[in-house]
Amino acid sequence: MQIGEWAAAVTCWVLLACLGFARQMGWWGDPRKNEHVLLKIIQAVLVLLICVLLITITDLRKPDNEPWSNLQKLWLHKAQVRTEPQPMSPTRSQVSLYLGCDWSQIPIHIAANSVVHVLRIYPDILNGNPVMIGRGAIEDVVSDRDMTWPSKSDGRWMTLQERHKAVVDGNGLATAFAFNCTLKNYGHDTLEDIVGQLIIDTSDKKRHTYPISFDPLMLGGSFSFYVVNVCSSGITPELVQWGEVASVHVSGEKSDRTVPLKFEKRNWPTVLAPVFGPSSFLWSGMQSCQWDKPK
Repeated sequence: MQIGEWAAAVTCWVLLACLGFARQMGWWGDPRKNEHVLLKIIQAVLVLLICVLLITITDLRKPDNEPWSNLQKLWLHKAQVRTEPQPMSPTRSQVSLYLGCDWSQIPIHIAANSVVHVLRIYPDILNGNPVMIGRGAIEDVVSDRDMTWPSKSDGRWMTLQERHKAVVDGNGLATAFAFNCTLKNYGHDTLEDIVGQLIIDTSDKKRHTYPISFDPLMLGGSFSFYVVNVCSSGITPELVQWGEVASVHVSGEKSDRTVPLKFEKRNWPTVLAPVFGPSSFLWSGMQSCQWDKPK
């Protein structure tokens, strides 16, 4: 029912009530009829009750979502449409996560009573520690004195003959390249359970992807770490890059989100890094790299 139809119906019921009441009271009709007064009153009341019932039913069917008709505007100076407040759906805050990296190299200087975070590119480290479940791939190197890392206890540097042999064997030129990276939270919420995707293309023309967990970041917080190649022989990494998305848990929310991992343009190309090559430092116990897990 449209609003105009509703107004017309109500008007008809009012006119019907007036006509019926007048007829029963003898204001309109044959004056020669001599009906009893009480009977006239009862009939008039019945007419009024029927018309009130019809008006009530019509009013209940009035559409609340239709605009006011021109007829009703004559009676109202200002239309007031009452609507129940609708609950607003909660809007999720925007996550702004950036990663930027600079060219660096080993050894890394560590000041006294400080710590540096290191991600070493080595299959067993990136695949996780089977003994210490839940331990991430990023390691903390702590020093109570001024030092350089890696130290003699971690291994030794290649000799000139070993560097030449690496080139002859087709492994490429051994280097001491590393990357100094910073992950920053530019949003307004604390980010927990941050997981990025490290993508490594190896010399056997295969691609490997590893989830890398980071420490929680407060709003405006940052986390700095080094990416260091460990492979000196075997299947060496050629390209190292990060995926375009990361998984995060925003503090206070029930479920994790997948958000863009944006890159700051610094000395290390944002998406594709130049050839890494074998490491010129021979790490104790982790020189030859085999990326495929044994079946």
